[in-house]
Amino acid sequence: MKKSFLIGVGLGILLYAAAGLIRTWNEIESRKALHRTLIEKVEALQKLELVKYRIKDIMILEKGSIPLLTRTRALLVISGEAYGCIDLSGMGERIRIKGDTVLVKLPRPEVCNYRINHDQTRLYDLNMSLMDIAMNGDEEILNRLYREAQERILEEALRSGIIEDTRKRARDFLRNLVLSMGFQSVVFDMAGQ
Repeated sequence: MKKSFLIGVGLGILLYAAAGLIRTWNEIESRKALHRTLIEKVEALQKLELVKYRIKDIMILEKGSIPLLTRTRALLVISGEAYGCIDLSGMGERIRIKGDTVLVKLPRPEVCNYRINHDQTRLYDLNMSLMDIAMNGDEEILNRLYREAQERILEEALRSGIIEDTRKRARDFLRNLVLSMGFQSVVFDMAGQ
């Protein structure tokens, strides 16, 4: 009896250990299957970001006119960024050297990227109309709200002078770069801007 009990305990321990090994093996295998990352494409970037505007805004979106039935209203506190940059592609054709002076045709400044910071943007109030609730319109309303908020980031950056600020920083950056190479002066051509 004692012998069969010990054999039973031994078999139990062996089965428990085997089950643990199988479970561990399955976890290792499942982890391997989760990571199949491929680099799809590598692109050379030629835009130099020179300024970043952080923007906060309060936005109210209203849709419809009949209270409760068709009017939906949302209040969103937006946080986002806009980046001012210049395109450095073709700079070889934009630079002329005359003695110890460098003539630079400055690339046109632009907003190269703008986005909402979703971690810091908050939806504080959403009053859905009965029509939108019945038609499951909450996702459409939120998508529209976030699209408009993102466009608001661009509008506010442009209104606040991001283009002129980028132009100034581009001149300062390129002037310092050229002067550090030993040239005595830099002249910027702003034609077409």
